[in-house]
Amino acid sequence: MPEVSVLIATYRRRALLQRALDSVFKQDFSDYELVVVDDCSPDDTPDLMHEMQSLDPRIRYIRLEKNIGSKYGDREILRRFAAYWARGNYFIYLCDDDYWLPKDLLSRSVEIMRKHPSVVQVMGAQVQVYPDAIGTVPFIREYWHYEEEPSVSNGLAMVGIFPDGLIRRNDFLELQALDPVTRNVLTGASLFRKSAFARAGVLATRKGAQWQAGYELTTGIATQGDTYYFDHPSIVSNVDIESASFRGTQLSHLMDCLKSIN
Repeated sequence: MPEVSVLIATYRRRALLQRALDSVFKQDFSDYELVVVDDCSPDDTPDLMHEMQSLDPRIRYIRLEKNIGSKYGDREILRRFAAYWARGNYFIYLCDDDYWLPKDLLSRSVEIMRKHPSVVQVMGAQVQVYPDAIGTVPFIREYWHYEEEPSVSNGLAMVGIFPDGLIRRNDFLELQALDPVTRNVLTGASLFRKSAFARAGVLATRKGAQWQAGYELTTGIATQGDTYYFDHPSIVSNVDIESASFRGTQLSHLMDCLKSIN
């Protein structure tokens, strides 16, 4: 069995999907399975995935018979993945429109899991990519700030969201509670310990967050152990005001996820 299970859920994003796939293939850690779940894409995603499967036996391609994202969001796909499809001791969920920046994301995350049995999730910092050229980097008068990421065009790294290194369970939960808006971090660079995930009952039923499961994932599993945070660029995500993240408010997302935790 593979040590790590990687999930990419996709729908009608063939070009972006290729970029996400490439960021997985370039990893210096090889003991993984890559599960791509296609939510009935009407484009040539199946052709791409059948070709990829023929080249790499670690790839499992699952095409759903009926689109479920329009009703349940990616949360339902992640729920099925964690419960039924993931075979590794650890798993990670990468959105098809995001990609990993460092080549050692998986290897260093797994190393932390092996070294610290109390750690249930290893998280990495996010780079936000803006559609237009960045003029002045905004200064945040709090504990975190933006820094330009030279390897990514129009990219700003979010630095200091969490302290770098090991964060004990109660400290992590308190930090989230003190600033839940800012600390609603992107989980695409988060490696989860599957046994702790199941023990916490995260995504155990369909009842819960309708779209974003960020708080549900990070807070739910954090009740079971410690967190390790790498405070340097790990995942790249475009800022898209048409996405579900921006169509709703952070408060509505928070209340949505707190419901599912309850």
